[in-house]
Amino acid sequence: MKPYSMDLRLRVLQDCDAGLPTQAVADKYKVSDSFVRKLKRRRLTGSAAPATPRLPPPGRTTATPAPTPRTSAARPGRPCRWPRRRPRW
Repeated sequence: MKPYSMDLRLRVLQDCDAGLPTQAVADKYKVSDSFVRKLKRRRLTGSAAPATPRLPPPGRTTATPAPTPRTSAARPGRPCRWPRRRPRW
């Protein structure tokens, strides 16, 4: 989901500064009231600009690696005999 534009954020804050209640501002701009509250709180602590997207740490991928088959050290290239499934009689 894309972040709201900076223009919309500034208009929301201008209406909040003008004295409109949070719910009225949210209804006017078709945004949630929690967005308006968070935007006002974010402006008090810093900028009203959207946060930069977080990237995964370097060297990690989102895909999980394929599982490696178990092999025995005594029999390289051949699968282990354990854990063996018990037969169902």
